[in-house]
Amino acid sequence: MTITNVDFPPSQPRAPKLLSWKRTGRILSFETEEFYRKKIVENLRRFDNLGMDNNPDGRRLAYLDACSWDDNSKRAVDNRSLNGSSCGMFLHNVLAFCGARSKHLLKSPYNSRKGEVINMLLDFAEEHGGLVNPNRRDFKDIFKPKPADMVYIYNLQSNSQHIFMFSDVSVSGNLATFHSIDGGQKGVGFKDKPCNGIQARKRTMILSVKNETVDGDTIQVKKFGKKFVQESKRPIVRWLDMGKCKNAFTENYFEIIRNQGNAALKSYTKPLPADPDTPGPPEPSSPPAD
Repeated sequence: MTITNVDFPPSQPRAPKLLSWKRTGRILSFETEEFYRKKIVENLRRFDNLGMDNNPDGRRLAYLDACSWDDNSKRAVDNRSLNGSSCGMFLHNVLAFCGARSKHLLKSPYNSRKGEVINMLLDFAEEHGGLVNPNRRDFKDIFKPKPADMVYIYNLQSNSQHIFMFSDVSVSGNLATFHSIDGGQKGVGFKDKPCNGIQARKRTMILSVKNETVDGDTIQVKKFGKKFVQESKRPIVRWLDMGKCKNAFTENYFEIIRNQGNAALKSYTKPLPADPDTPGPPEPSSPPAD
C-alpha cells in the first residue's frame, strides 16, 4: 500500500562507497513484533556517525540520503544553518526505509516549517494508536519502552525539542538506561555543524518518585500531580510505542548497508559494535529541532 507520490528510496545512493541499501522480500507488518523491532534497530544503527562534515569524501552525501526524501527536504538538510536540526528527518527515513507508509510520511513537497517532521512522526504514531501522553495517571506503570520506540522531549521555556529512537533499553533496580542513535547531534571527531550529525547516545531515567540524582544525562517524564519531584531540562512529553504501528509497515524492507573499507569508519569493517558504555556528547539545549 503506497500512500505517497515519492519514489523512495532512490534507485541510486548518493555515496555508495559509504552507504547503500538493498530491497528485500520482507514486509515487516507480517513479522512478529520482536523481529520487526529488531530489523528497525539494525537499520537505525547503520546510520551512526554520518553528518555534514564531508570527511571522508561522500560522508555528507550519505547523510543527505539518511535524512531527505525529495528535493525540498534535501535542500532543507543541505542548507542547514547553525539553528537547524535533522533529528526528526532522520527517524522519518529510518521508518520509510523499513517499509512504513502513511499519509503522514514521505510528504512531498516537504514543508520546512520548524518542527514539521516531528509533527509528522507524532501524527503517524497517533494514527495507529501508538502515541502516549505522559499526563495519563497510569503512565509510570505502562511506560515500558522497547527498542525501536521513540520519545519526544520538549522544553516550553526555551522551545527546545528533540526526538530519538531507542536502540536498546535496560532496567536495573530503580534506573533505566536508554541507548539510542540520534539525529540532530554533532559527530565525535568530525566538523559537523551543531545539530547536523547522527550519533549514538546514552541516557538514564530514574523510575521512582524519590528525589535522586545520577551521573550523566538524565531524562524524566513530566510531573504527575505532585508525585515526581525531579524534572529534566527537556522532559518526555510523548512516547511513540512502535509496537502499535507495525501494521503500517506495508512496503518492502530495504536493508541499509554500511559499506566497508572507509578509513574513517573502521568500526564497520567488523560486525556492528554494541552501544557505547559512556555517554555521547552533550545535546544542544536551545535550538529547536525539526
